[in-house]
Amino acid sequence: MYARNVSIQFLTSDRSEAVAISLWDRKEDADNYNRDIYPQVLTSLAKVVEGTPKVQAYEVSNSTFHKIAASN
Repeated sequence: MYARNVSIQFLTSDRSEAVAISLWDRKEDADNYNRDIYPQVLTSLAKVVEGTPKVQAYEVSNSTFHKIAASN
């Protein structure tokens, strides 16, 4: 089981490009997803995506998500 994550997707208006951002509670969970699940995602997307999606990892330096969640 993977820890909770937040995922945000963006598409250009002509749907020719996309960006997906996943925020994970723990780096270990992101690494596990990347190792165990992401290869299956790539296989599923192979018919609709040209090339291989680029994966980059960053550490969060600041976030306001907690303020959004607290206001709901």
